[in-house]
Amino acid sequence: MGLVSLVSRMMSDKKGNFSVATLLMMVPLIGATAMAIDYSVLSAARERLQKDLDAAAVSALQPLAAGDRMKAMADAMKTMRAQAALTDLYTFGTLSVSQKSTSTLSLDVTASAAPYFGSIFGIGATTLRANADATAGFELNQYYELSIILDKSASMLLAATPADQTKMQALPLTSDFSFGDTSTCVFACHDPKYYGTYQGVRYNTAYDFARAQKVLLRADVQAQAVSGLMDQIDTLDPFHRMIKINIYTIGHDADAWGLYWSLWSGQQDEYPIENGIRRIIGPTSDTRTIRTELSTNPLLTSASSYDTSDFRALAKLPNQMSAAGDGTSPSKPKKAVILITDGMQSNVDWVFGRPDRITPLNPAWCTPVKNLGAKFAVLFTEYTTLRGNMFYDSTLGDTMASSEYKETWRGVMPSPPSMTRAAFLPRALAACASSPDLFQSAAAPDDIKKALLTLLDKSIGEATPRLSQ
Repeated sequence: MGLVSLVSRMMSDKKGNFSVATLLMMVPLIGATAMAIDYSVLSAARERLQKDLDAAAVSALQPLAAGDRMKAMADAMKTMRAQAALTDLYTFGTLSVSQKSTSTLSLDVTASAAPYFGSIFGIGATTLRANADATAGFELNQYYELSIILDKSASMLLAATPADQTKMQALPLTSDFSFGDTSTCVFACHDPKYYGTYQGVRYNTAYDFARAQKVLLRADVQAQAVSGLMDQIDTLDPFHRMIKINIYTIGHDADAWGLYWSLWSGQQDEYPIENGIRRIIGPTSDTRTIRTELSTNPLLTSASSYDTSDFRALAKLPNQMSAAGDGTSPSKPKKAVILITDGMQSNVDWVFGRPDRITPLNPAWCTPVKNLGAKFAVLFTEYTTLRGNMFYDSTLGDTMASSEYKETWRGVMPSPPSMTRAAFLPRALAACASSPDLFQSAAAPDDIKKALLTLLDKSIGEATPRLSQ
């Protein structure tokens, strides 16, 4: 019996003392009560639908993190159906799962809920909707300070790929002092004294030629990889409150007088190291500014480099950073350091004067940083083998036995000492890292970017799966 017919019957009933006025007062009261009950029921249905969808999203996190997008979608659908079967607050409708990004699935669900009293007023079932994003990332629950050290020595201006190295060798270089003799460039050859002409265009430096030919240099790859790292940090710390970042450079311009002294005296301290490692940015949580600096600041781009790699400066880093904390507050952050380098202890002038000094770094120089309680990670940006190039053959291609690794740099010689310096290089860098999983080696640009992201994940832990709505 409908509400209208019920009221009509009661008004025409002459029995008893039921007054029309009383009835008219009760109608809106009954209606308001019914609507309040229905609103409460629908609210409970919406809340339950969202919770069930969140459970479906969480079930997708593990396969999504493993890269299995199809399983993630299937698990989300299975969980949603199972959750819906456990309640009578709503009737499950559809679940739409789409890939919002490489690491995020977007879930949208529809359902219907029938009000208890709505039919009296001619109101049918209500459609409910909910959405959630499942992100295969992590949300930090501890504070961190991350320091990234960029190798800015001249060897980082080597073209990053064999194809680009071939491009660089197409430019004949000469100088006002070469008396007509020319050479070609591939290995860290951006000396401003040299210029060349290619296809009728004069280039004042090999670097100008590299930019005009869109040659990708190792320093370019390094900056791009760190910029990509900022994207990952945005995912880990979306509100930019848990991670502070420092960007350091390592390297030094050679001291000409010191070089002459070293050639005559055989002493190792031919150039100073006090400023061999310097903080360019930080500490800051502003990843946007860091990206801008990586593409515009000459101290960070391939527009400039230092003559030398003096990794003794790593031992000076504790002068600029305090001991690691327990991560429980911004003033007590845990600390991690990532060194991005080719790892060769070198001076540009040693190629001619003392090539026996161009050797892998001594891992002992990394120890003072690790003694602060900081994790020390290393990304080795591998050299491309340049056999037949005299600069390579007399340095990386020569043996450890012929080097001054022990005498000058106090390093422990490998066994056998007849191995090349290039072969020993990854061993020395791996020993610099705090643990084996904090060492990565890569040569190709894309591999370098992936390896850096891996080191970030290994360096910053204590994270939980993240669900966003």
